[in-house]
Amino acid sequence: MRVIHFADAHIGVETPSRPITSDELSALPDSFAPGVNRAATYTGMPSRLIDALRALDELVDFALTEPRADLVVFSGDAYRSRDPSQTHQREFARRISRLALAGIPVFLLTGNHDVPNTEGRATALDIFDALAVDNVTVASRPAVHRIETAAGPVQIVAVPWLRRSAAAARSELHGKSTAEVTESMQSFLSNEITRMAGELDSDVPSILSAHATATTATIGHERSMMMGNDYLLLPSAFQANPIDYAALGHIHRHQLIADAPPAVYSGSLHRVDFSEENDDKGFCVVDIDPALPPGRRVAAWSFHPMWTRPFRTVKIAVHVGEQDVMGTITARLAAADVRDVVARVEIQAPTELAGDIDRIRIRNALRQAGAHVVSGVMVQVDAPDRTRTRLERGMAIESLEPEQALSLYMDKSSVATERRAMLMQAAHEIINADQMGQGADVDDEADVLVRIAEADDMEAIFALRRVVFIDEQNVDVDEEWDGRDDAAVHAVAFVGNEVVGTGRLLTDESEETCRIGRMAVRHDLRRHGIGDRILATLENAARERGFVQSLLHAQTYVKDFYAQAGYAEQGETFMEAGIEHVTMSKSLI
Repeated sequence: MRVIHFADAHIGVETPSRPITSDELSALPDSFAPGVNRAATYTGMPSRLIDALRALDELVDFALTEPRADLVVFSGDAYRSRDPSQTHQREFARRISRLALAGIPVFLLTGNHDVPNTEGRATALDIFDALAVDNVTVASRPAVHRIETAAGPVQIVAVPWLRRSAAAARSELHGKSTAEVTESMQSFLSNEITRMAGELDSDVPSILSAHATATTATIGHERSMMMGNDYLLLPSAFQANPIDYAALGHIHRHQLIADAPPAVYSGSLHRVDFSEENDDKGFCVVDIDPALPPGRRVAAWSFHPMWTRPFRTVKIAVHVGEQDVMGTITARLAAADVRDVVARVEIQAPTELAGDIDRIRIRNALRQAGAHVVSGVMVQVDAPDRTRTRLERGMAIESLEPEQALSLYMDKSSVATERRAMLMQAAHEIINADQMGQGADVDDEADVLVRIAEADDMEAIFALRRVVFIDEQNVDVDEEWDGRDDAAVHAVAFVGNEVVGTGRLLTDESEETCRIGRMAVRHDLRRHGIGDRILATLENAARERGFVQSLLHAQTYVKDFYAQAGYAEQGETFMEAGIEHVTMSKSLI
């Protein structure tokens, strides 16, 4: 019995992309969308969507080629969003139907990106059940499924993603903390696996399909795509007797987490972001011999690597004394192999040379070198060789009055007592003489433009966020760059041509609730209403997308700002990124 095991297709991850051309479509292999008019159907679609579909088509083609697969097991996360577009649903169904119509049973497990937060609402995969598609089994609840294949019957223990809301709704968990709910979920799933394993017929091969995190799994930046707090299961939980193979999903890096019987993450089918730049992508091929003893029926299994769009980071260091900065950069770009890759450039430069770096010229050089798409050009300026005043973790610069900030600076500096008194007095007089103080460059609201961000705005947005969150508030780099920006809607505020504020809208929290976050305004322009306008822009974007409630995690020192905008506190304060927060929500209808 030959089984194909894959997971984490994430159809809908489409950034960074560009529109695909008909010439590029015609050059794709024959396995891509057979029987479909490529030019009429796909021309102009995001190129990363085509990459994802190409990978899925390669898997289908492999399954249909002799020796054919007897069963295909998908262990969750068909889509990037819980609310996939009609196009994404059509394209996934098109590939699944090819297998089903060829007589190959397909088992579809729901992952965290396939289920809504609210119990009772349809999952993104339920359409297959509703249409009663032959040879397709959908598992959205823990259960044992018996499937007939050309090589005989097989049992599948289904462990789909467990909704936190469903667990928390149980009466015994009312009022319990998040940690207590998570512990209860872990215990429930472990017990359920043991219970279901006890129902298995030991004379029939058994596979466990789970969308979950094993305690020993090596986790990459897919954690940025995890919705809510993950529950963790021991590897032994996936190996309950007489299970022969554990087909796991949710972790994007292919890995074996336990042997005898094998418990395997197939990994994602294609690269989601640059954190997966060096990871191989593919699926698992499992050969099961029904004649072998229970729990040891896997005669062989292997990882089948497949084509996926390369991601490549080109790192360039510019040094003091360089006579021709851009000449040096373009020469190093020319030596880099970026043809047909998603490319980004990271440049380290001293302060005095940073102004000579032409990002537009760099992007053009990458395109001329054949890069499929340019993700970004980042310039990291070397810090000057001097001691820098840092705030304590959790303190925000905007929470300080100007005189407080100056006093803090002098606390960290070797300023003589007499000179300190003189400087503080001078500062007091200057500040009182100009109550506008910070933000004097903004005369009125007409000076500020706020709109939804475009691709070319993102570099400046990220630079502002780095200053506000990483430099000012000491937020950890990995927490700030959480991998969710590509799927978010961003607002941007300008004064003239300069980006001075931003915020983002995450639309994959639930069917009705969105999340607003990463609100940032340049330090010298705060308290001028820019934040209000960014918030209103994001709320309008949420309403246009059909959301009825906005949720956010507010740093406690600015919760009054959100309260004035109509947000109400929910629950107790908590620590996030080392800073005290409180959850707040607002009805958008």
